[in-house]
Amino acid sequence: MTQQVQAHMTLSLEGFGTGVNQTMERPFGDGDGESLHRWMFEDGENNKAEMAAITEYGAFIMGRNMFGVGTGPIDPDWKGWWGANPPYHAPVFVLTHNPRESITME
Repeated sequence: MTQQVQAHMTLSLEGFGTGVNQTMERPFGDGDGESLHRWMFEDGENNKAEMAAITEYGAFIMGRNMFGVGTGPIDPDWKGWWGANPPYHAPVFVLTHNPRESITME
């Protein structure tokens, strides 16, 4: 069986995935970060392959700021930007310098 690793990122033409000044209230920081991702959800029929990519893989790796903003230890009650029902229904590994206990989600 062939195994593969794929990387999926949405970036602006300038090469940014989010603006500066990211906060809990504004996960994309200054600017209109949501427009970077809107294309994928507005026309789901034409983007089936991309939607499958974020829902059907066996595991995911994400950076600290994709899981939650800030530096230092992550609040143990924090479940990520998406709440109790994340779009990822497979193991997710968050790259951070601050270990925390694993959490089980839907």
